[in-house]
Amino acid sequence: MTAEGKKCKLKKLHCRIIQTALFVTGIILILFGISMAFLTPKLINTKIYQVLNGNKPEVIKIGPYAYEVSLEKNIIDFGNDSIKYQNVHNFTFDVNASCAECSLAREIWIPNIVFQKFVEIASNPITSVAQIALTSQQPFLKVSVNDILFNGYRDPYLANICAIPVMDLICKSVLKVPNRIGFLMNRNGAQKVIEISTGSNDGSIAAGEILNWDGLKLLPENWWNSKQARKINGTDGGLYKPFIKKTDIIYVFAPDLCRYLLLLPLMKEDLLDPAVPGNEGFCHNDGKAFFSEDEKCLPKGLLDLSHCYNGTPPILFSFPNFLYADKRVKESVIGLNESTVQHDGIIIEIEPQTGTLLRIYIRSQINIAMWKGREIIYSADLSRMKNTIVPLFAEYQIVKIGDNSLALLRKMLLLIKGTFAFLCFIPIFVGILFVIVAIFIELLLKTKLMEEKSNKVIAQVQPFPNNQKNVSFR
Repeated sequence: MTAEGKKCKLKKLHCRIIQTALFVTGIILILFGISMAFLTPKLINTKIYQVLNGNKPEVIKIGPYAYEVSLEKNIIDFGNDSIKYQNVHNFTFDVNASCAECSLAREIWIPNIVFQKFVEIASNPITSVAQIALTSQQPFLKVSVNDILFNGYRDPYLANICAIPVMDLICKSVLKVPNRIGFLMNRNGAQKVIEISTGSNDGSIAAGEILNWDGLKLLPENWWNSKQARKINGTDGGLYKPFIKKTDIIYVFAPDLCRYLLLLPLMKEDLLDPAVPGNEGFCHNDGKAFFSEDEKCLPKGLLDLSHCYNGTPPILFSFPNFLYADKRVKESVIGLNESTVQHDGIIIEIEPQTGTLLRIYIRSQINIAMWKGREIIYSADLSRMKNTIVPLFAEYQIVKIGDNSLALLRKMLLLIKGTFAFLCFIPIFVGILFVIVAIFIELLLKTKLMEEKSNKVIAQVQPFPNNQKNVSFR
C-alpha cells in the first residue's frame, strides 16, 4: 500500500475505528495464551572417531522427541500507546508422540564445548598455558538427551581443571562458562520483557512492532558489528498489524537467534549470506577458517551465535539439513537429508484482517563449530582433525491457534464486519432520512398553500337593472 493510500485510509473515521477493533481482537486472541505449540527436536549422534581421524562427520538422526508447549503472555502494563509483557513457555515431554526409543535418559555423543573453549584460549600465545587443560579433557562428551535440551549438564572435567594453579585465573577471567550447559534451558519459563506498540497513534500501521526488548532499543554492541544488525526490528512473531497483505514486508525479532528476520513476502535464500549488502554486520571474523584459508566470514547458510551467549560458545545456527547453505557446507557432513523449503524452511499463516497468527512452522538446526586450533602440542591429538561444523539437533516447531480461539476469532470477525457494514450504511441512512424529511416538508408546504387558496374571498360588483346594486360573494 502506498503512503498516499495509507493517508487516505487514516482520514476516514470508520477505518480508524475498524483498525482499532481488529487490533484489539488480535490482542485478545494472542496476549492471553490461546496458542498451542509442538516442538520436535531430532538429535544427531556423531561418530566421533571419524571426526578425530580427519574424515567428514557422519551423523545418525534420533527422534523425534516431541514436546507440547503452552504459550502464555504475562501482561505487565497495558497503556494507550503500548503493551508490556513477558512470553512464558512451558515444555512437556509427550511420550506418545515421540519415537519408541526416544528416552530422555538416552546418552549420545556431542562435541565438548568446554574443550573447544580451551582450544581457543590455548591458541592465543598469551594464554597458551591453557594447553595443560586439554590433556585432561576429550573433544566429545556422552550426555543424556534431557541434559542436552532442558536440564543442562555439568562438564565432568571443568571442576578439576579450574582447581589447577594458574588455570583457576583463566577459568574466572577468560572462560566464563555457565555452571550448566543446556541448549534449550533458556527457552523454558518466563522470557525477557517486551514492549510493543498498539498502533493507536498511526492508525495501526505500527501495531505489534517491538519498541524495546529487555529495556533495549538496540542489541549490545558486542553481539554484532553494525548498528543495522543490532536493530530490534519487527514483531515478536505472535501479532501483526491489521489489514496485512502478502506484499507487505514483515520483520520478526527472534531473541534465540539474537537478530531480526525478514519473513514476508518470502524468506529469501540470502537471509544468512554475509556477502549480501545489509548482512555485513552479522559476520564475525574470529580468525578461524573452516572451508578456505582466506575466509573472513562463515559461508552462506550459517549464523554465528557465539557472541550473544555467555562465554561465547561456538554455537552456529542454520536451517535443518543446511537449507540455503553453501554447497561446501552441505557436502561437509554425511547422513543429512536433502533440504527443501517445505520441510526445512519457515512458513507462516496470518489472518489478514486482524493480523492474528493462525499457524507458523519454525525450523532450525543447532551446530557446533569444531576447530583444531593453532600450534596445539600438549593435548589430545588433533593433528589429523579438520576444522568442521557438526550438527547437534534439528528443531521442528509448529505454533497454531487453538480450536476454541479460532471459533472465537470467526465470531468476532463477523461481529466487526457487521459493525463495519453498519458504519458504512450510516451515511446512506442519514441521506434517506434527509430526503424523507425534505419530501415531508415539501408536502406540508404544498398542503398549507392549498388550504390558504381555498380560504380566499373573491368579491365581484355588477350593475343590476332598476339602478339596484347587488353584491355577490363566492
